[in-house]
Amino acid sequence: MVQSEICRRNYYQFFKQAWHVNEPATPLVDNWHIKYLCDRLQAEVERMNRGEPRTRDLIINIPPSSSKSSIVTILFPVWCWLQNPSMKFITASHNESLSIYHATKSRDVIQSDWFIQRFGHMFTLKVDQNKKSEYQNDHKGIRIATSVGGSITGKHGDILIADDPIDPKKSTSEVELIRCREWWSKTISTRMTNSKTAFKVIVMQRLHEDDLTGVCLSQDGDMYEHINLPSEETPHITPVDCVANYTDGLLDGVRMDRDMLDRIKIDLGSTGYAGQMLQHPAPIEGNLIKHAWFRRFRMVDLVNNARDDGRDLVWTFVIDGAYTKDQTNDPTGVMAFCIFNNEMWIRDVQSVWLEMPELLKFIPDFVHQNGYTAQSRIYIEPKANGLSASQMLKRTTGLNVIIDKSPTTDKVARVNGVSPFIEAGRVNLLDGGTWVESFVHQCTTFPNAKHDDEVDCLTMAIDKQQHTKNRVSSFEIY
Repeated sequence: MVQSEICRRNYYQFFKQAWHVNEPATPLVDNWHIKYLCDRLQAEVERMNRGEPRTRDLIINIPPSSSKSSIVTILFPVWCWLQNPSMKFITASHNESLSIYHATKSRDVIQSDWFIQRFGHMFTLKVDQNKKSEYQNDHKGIRIATSVGGSITGKHGDILIADDPIDPKKSTSEVELIRCREWWSKTISTRMTNSKTAFKVIVMQRLHEDDLTGVCLSQDGDMYEHINLPSEETPHITPVDCVANYTDGLLDGVRMDRDMLDRIKIDLGSTGYAGQMLQHPAPIEGNLIKHAWFRRFRMVDLVNNARDDGRDLVWTFVIDGAYTKDQTNDPTGVMAFCIFNNEMWIRDVQSVWLEMPELLKFIPDFVHQNGYTAQSRIYIEPKANGLSASQMLKRTTGLNVIIDKSPTTDKVARVNGVSPFIEAGRVNLLDGGTWVESFVHQCTTFPNAKHDDEVDCLTMAIDKQQHTKNRVSSFEIY
């Protein structure tokens, strides 16, 4: 039949015709992004069938309710078997039940009367290899459904798909983020049938700066093509040509109109909405800490104001130590600040990946470059090797080093505790400081930021102010 041949040759046409089998209770609401993604996936299959090496793998960031799983994980593998029934697939989600659900829906399409009447002559599923989590056809094509972190020893795929590899409810868990990252880099990377031609796809919502998308783009950005389609028009749309397809600033004005997006934002909150709908791990205005809360200052103005009041500026330092060169871990954060007129004035913040010997050289240089005097104090958090660092600095440099108290609450609680101080406009950042942009970014992205050492420094510093303000003399300002 002509229509069947059109579907076989064109994935977008197949997707539209197969939709009623995949979602019999839900009419298809077509939108430009569906054809765009179908065409992009089809181009990759045609490249593979020509035996050409892949140039880049694919990352797709797109909101829920955009048919992303139907496009990438459910109907795409079925159509691929119409091009080459010997193709092998490994598909995974953050849990096995979701991955099996996707694979089962694909199998239901293959076993439907609609499909058999049109394409049943091309391949059939093997009766003795037809489980929910793994099934094969009579041309040695295979579909394996697993979970992130699941074992796929001995299994290989021509196309490997990670669909929602992180559970949104666990997106701030460092353990989950690391587990996902290591599974993708150490397990999936070794499961390709042919490392030159096989193709990997990540399709997900953005949940954290260090989620799988964030890690792949920051570490191997040249190895991925990034399709980023937020629900609303933002500066983060990629490829930029896609901006022209947005109507009234919306990705899909039928399924996700303004009223619906407003309701979703109430349900998800600004942070969840920013990640899941806008594909950016933090709201533009900031998460727990907002951009607008920070002020700027000029050093000359601060010095003159202190002099007019007859007071000396005493610079205090806080250190959130990691003592490592491994840049996959958090760095050591150091901050120089003073308190004047019940406001905090930050002159420098640095993040460094240094082991203990190098760090012991860096700290004296940092504090002396940032106004250290005999009245200054250096507070070091007691975690990791903080006690040893404190003792060695005292012995070798004579600096006024103090071991800070151990935190009694988690990081989010500590930020919530100091946020009123920041919101009141009491935190001032040195105008023109090269560190300011990255510092503000980390603060406003927390708790979805890749690192949080500078946020820890900020909470430590404000804690010093809140516990010492009643004991500050007229000439010594901590």
